[in-house]
Formats: sequence, structure tokens, C-alpha cells
Amino acid sequence: MSLFLCVLLISLFLCVLLISLFLCVLLISLFLCVLLISLFLCVLLISLFLCVLLISLFLCVLLISLFLCVLLISLFLCVLLISLFLCVLLISLFLCVLLISLFLCVLLIFLFLCVLLEPVEGSLTQPCQPINHTVSRFSTVYLHVCTYRDVPYETIRLPDCPPWVDPCVTYPVALSCDCTCSQTSDCTIESLQPDF
Repeated sequence: MSLFLCVLLISLFLCVLLISLFLCVLLISLFLCVLLISLFLCVLLISLFLCVLLISLFLCVLLISLFLCVLLISLFLCVLLISLFLCVLLISLFLCVLLISLFLCVLLIFLFLCVLLEPVEGSLTQPCQPINHTVSRFSTVYLHVCTYRDVPYETIRLPDCPPWVDPCVTYPVALSCDCTCSQTSDCTIESLQPDF
């Protein structure tokens, strides 16, 4: 009987030991499962946080790039408009300068072609008519031209002249003249006297 009790005790002890080992393994496995689940949840939360962070960074970069694109396009349009305005302004200034220069060239050509003869009073050259003509030496118009002949010079003294002015004036007196039609391209222009 003692042997039976010993075997029984040993078997009980082994059962308790096995049960305790089973419970320990069960507890360890539960602990490991909880640990793995917590690690999985931590990794999941970290990955979700990183995904949210990456999405937010991507959205921020996208918004910044869109803002920069809009800014660059607006700057380009501003520069384009300013350059177009400056081009139009420069073209208008060039056209104004060109028109003014053309006007001045035409005016200078007109003034160069018009050589004015000094008018002579009719009392000094009574026999010759017409007088006080404006002749252009570059025109090809036929004019009635009078040539003075037998022109003596007379000198008169002007009254009430200041002391620094010469009171003597010499002028031509035409006794006869020859009037014919002449082409102005054949004419030479000469003054009557240095005083005229």
C-alpha cells in the first residue's frame, strides 16, 4: 500500500507538475500573443502615422509647387505684358521720331530749294518791271526775267544818323532794262551791291 501511495503521490506530483508546466506554457504563449498583438498594433499605428505624415507632406509639396507654378506664370505674364508695352512704346517713339525727321527733311529740302532773292524797291529801279520775285534756281519754270542795263550808282546822305552809323548809302539806278522769258535753271543769282 505504501508503494501504491508513493506511485499515486508521484503521479499526482507529475500531474500537478504537468498542469503547472501547461499553465506556464499557456501563460507564456498568452503573454507572447499579447506582446505580438501589441507590437503589431504599434507597428500598425506607426505605419498609419507615417502614411498620414507622408500624405500631408505630399499635399504640402503639391500645394507649394502649385503656388510656385501660379506665381511663376503670373510673373511671366507680367514680364510679357511689360515687354509688350515697352515694345509698343518704343515702336511709337521710333515712328514719332521718324515722322518728325521726315517732316524736318521735307522742310529742309523745301527751304534748300527755295532761294529767296532780296526784294528791291520800285523807286530804285523804275524802268524795270516786274520786281520783288522769288526765284528757285532748282525749278524748271520759265519766268519773265528783267536784266538791268546802264545802271549808274548814286550815293545819298541820310539825315539824323547816330555817330557810329555811316550816313552814306549807295544804290543803283536802272536807266534801261531787257525783259525776256528765261528758264531759271540757266540763271545765276547775284546781289546788286553789298548793301542789299
